[in-house]
Amino acid sequence: MPLKDRIARLRLLPGELRSFFGMPGSRPWLVLACLFLASSAEGVGLASLLPVLAVITGEGGSSGLGARVLALFAHFGLAAEFGVLLAVVVAALLVKAALMILSYRIITGTATAVTAELRKSLLAALLAARWPHFVRQPVGRLANAMGVEALRCGDGYVVAANLFVFAIQSLAYLTLAFLVSWRLALLALAVGGLLILLLSGFVRRARREGRKSTRHSAGMSALFADTLAGIKAIRAMGRETVFLACINRHIDRARRALRRQAADRETLASLQEGVLALLLGLGLFVAHRHFGLSGAELVVSALVLLRAVATINKVQKAWQATSQYRASLEHLEELIAEARAMAEPVGGLPPPPLARELRLERVGFAYPGSEPVLREIELVIPAGRVTVVIGPSGAGKTTLVDLVLGLLDPTTGRILVDGLPLSDIDRQAWRRLVGYVPQDPVLLHASVRENLTFGDPEVQEAEILEALERAEALAFVRALPEGLDTLVGERGAALSGGQRQRLALARALIGRPRLLVLDEVTSALDGATERRICDNLRSLPQRPTILAVTHRPAWLAVADQIVEVIDGRAVSRGVAAAAGNRD
Repeated sequence: MPLKDRIARLRLLPGELRSFFGMPGSRPWLVLACLFLASSAEGVGLASLLPVLAVITGEGGSSGLGARVLALFAHFGLAAEFGVLLAVVVAALLVKAALMILSYRIITGTATAVTAELRKSLLAALLAARWPHFVRQPVGRLANAMGVEALRCGDGYVVAANLFVFAIQSLAYLTLAFLVSWRLALLALAVGGLLILLLSGFVRRARREGRKSTRHSAGMSALFADTLAGIKAIRAMGRETVFLACINRHIDRARRALRRQAADRETLASLQEGVLALLLGLGLFVAHRHFGLSGAELVVSALVLLRAVATINKVQKAWQATSQYRASLEHLEELIAEARAMAEPVGGLPPPPLARELRLERVGFAYPGSEPVLREIELVIPAGRVTVVIGPSGAGKTTLVDLVLGLLDPTTGRILVDGLPLSDIDRQAWRRLVGYVPQDPVLLHASVRENLTFGDPEVQEAEILEALERAEALAFVRALPEGLDTLVGERGAALSGGQRQRLALARALIGRPRLLVLDEVTSALDGATERRICDNLRSLPQRPTILAVTHRPAWLAVADQIVEVIDGRAVSRGVAAAAGNRD
């Protein structure tokens, strides 16, 4: 069920609770049922204290609630003896404890499910979003959302569940107070209401500070991620001091937000204790002097009043904490909603097998508010041939590749696959026919096998070994300590640049793609290895169409067509002209 529909079903709940219990994986009504039964059991136990205390003090059990409890005992054939009464009290409290354990097992289990579901939802939304939306997102912001903020949402679910716990317990204590003395119940309500009224400003501040803290945390995570990615350049140019000062300013802003958040939390706790002690003392004094309660009733009343006001106090603390955690949930929901709003079109015609050609007709592309990157591109990429794209940096080569992959849509013109417009084709199905190697291949912090297959258990080992052999990577993989099961380190840090490129090429070859798109795929390799790879790719069975962005001589030597991109325009130069330029 969509998240908005889950939340709509809980419209009777306050905003904080509606947000958390509307999350995927939450089970609010099961939790509510367990908590209600637990509070009822505790109420039975506390009510049974009246006749127990009456027996101990010799006051009898004929007044008010005590008389009704004894009548209920008689109805079930239970003797009004100290041992029986005490056993009922203990049994009721044990049942309450068991139900609370069950409730919190459900709550904590659901909290982890909520964290997992939010992560899955965010990742699925990002993977389904249009490419321009994805590349505009700071990596650190997304990493922070997937890690820290998703965990905070799980913690927020537990806090929101505690809010439920304390609210139900408060209701149970107030009900019991009414049964002992309606005036006592009104007193407890007045004390609790006054406490909430006096300290409600802290809840509003908590919500504001929580949002500020979330924004600072997301911004700082994005900055840290960028710093770690570019730390070599920072150190190589001796810019550590200047850059550290910049980072420290961001850290200080986040520290101030966290300090205000923590100060509000501790101030609220301290004020609550003082105000609670004052109001509770006044309440017991009034109950003793003016309500005419017996000794047993006064003891139970004191216990009920203490618990009622204390749980109302806990309700406010939980409300404040939930308000703080809600900021993380709102940020995650915002990221998911933004990505879903930018989702790629789904469905379309089945892709043709790319048996004839890939044709670009008067294709142009411009980012919103910018000058065109490509203009009036007329290009035919023959099926089963090697087309090499050359051109200066910034000429539009990468944009051309992204258009062919369907990651970008042409601003003008169209792309045809065997005569069928790419815009009419199912994008996902089209890309499943593609093998792609980016200019800077990134490997996962996983085994060689998992990097090659993306964790697909359907890929057979024979296919993996064949792809490694074609990519000239089989020998070095076999020499690794655990072969295919060797961890490659974060971003493939345990491997050389050339080894990472060859593994990325092998990954692209798995599944026998109909189109191979290679962006400087052999830039880190020696000439002999590069030539062998070029020969291997040209001799592939069911020869795929190869679109290679490179200036490397080995690729120019095997090209069937060379296309030069200059100032956003493409010119097919042919092999002879390129060979002449090399000479």
